[in-house]
Amino acid sequence: INGEPIVFENKPFIKNEMVYFPLDELIKKANPANHVEYGEDEISIHIEDSIDLYKIAVNQAEIIYHPIEQLPNGYAVRDTNYAPVLKNKVVYIPYEYVQYILANANGYKISGSSLYQNHTMNIQFEIPLRWAGKYNIDESFVNKNSIIFKHKATANKYDDAGTLFRVSKLTNAELEESLQIFGNQSVVWQNDAYSYVISRPTDVQYPIWADRDKEDIGIAEEYEELYADIEHI
Repeated sequence: INGEPIVFENKPFIKNEMVYFPLDELIKKANPANHVEYGEDEISIHIEDSIDLYKIAVNQAEIIYHPIEQLPNGYAVRDTNYAPVLKNKVVYIPYEYVQYILANANGYKISGSSLYQNHTMNIQFEIPLRWAGKYNIDESFVNKNSIIFKHKATANKYDDAGTLFRVSKLTNAELEESLQIFGNQSVVWQNDAYSYVISRPTDVQYPIWADRDKEDIGIAEEYEELYADIEHI
């Protein structure tokens, strides 16, 4: 956070493709001037110099935020895809909340990644945390040494669309043939027997067409944000 590494006593974990962080530790280690108040039914999060006070609840998928100068009259609600959870008597919040409360609303610069492993293909690599909850992994071809990462929002709305990239393990003979037939491929590792290749779509995989609706505009923006991270992966 803001260039400083954060180490947690209560370790983050992944559930349903979302990364969860210990709320109290995260907020205070991000800035000791921040603090968290635990009420009977809700939790208040105070971020130093923020114009808003945030209220959340365990197992409730929403963030309530009050402009501080208007308390207790004015408030707004942001619906979320995930909810805080209680684990071993510690409240954890999804990265979705971290991104909104710390980064988007209050300017914290957050970087980090989660580890993807596939033992069948003998690979592992890091996925940016900002991808959390926004992608699916198609491992139906893993026995053919191929996996596909897809943008969830596009794939949910448009069948057979949303591909971000494919990782393939190829013999070097297969690689030579593949490079002759398909474009937009990068060899990321190679020895005398095998090559690992990342391939990106050569056709349109997300809604950029002229007659797209308002929802499609947001879907397209999110797809493009994720696609830009493939180079890092």
